[in-house]
Amino acid sequence: MPGKIGMLCTALLSVCCTIAHPACTPIPAFVEMDADRDGTLSPVEASAAGRSARLFARLDLDGDRKLNPDEYNLLTPGRS
Repeated sequence: MPGKIGMLCTALLSVCCTIAHPACTPIPAFVEMDADRDGTLSPVEASAAGRSARLFARLDLDGDRKLNPDEYNLLTPGRS
């Protein structure tokens, strides 16, 4: 039975982490967040996907209030 209890505890911890800490949730791909399909992410699109304004500002290296794929990939290396 310890195996089942351990698996249950792991599952519950995962659910609690996701609920309590949005940063624990999987990071969506750039194309999934780009609602208007203009090739950039606006603050509204990033917010709708659960990304904070603070994180957005840190990733917006050129300060144009948009994230291009290169800037976003700083958060998700190797994804687009």
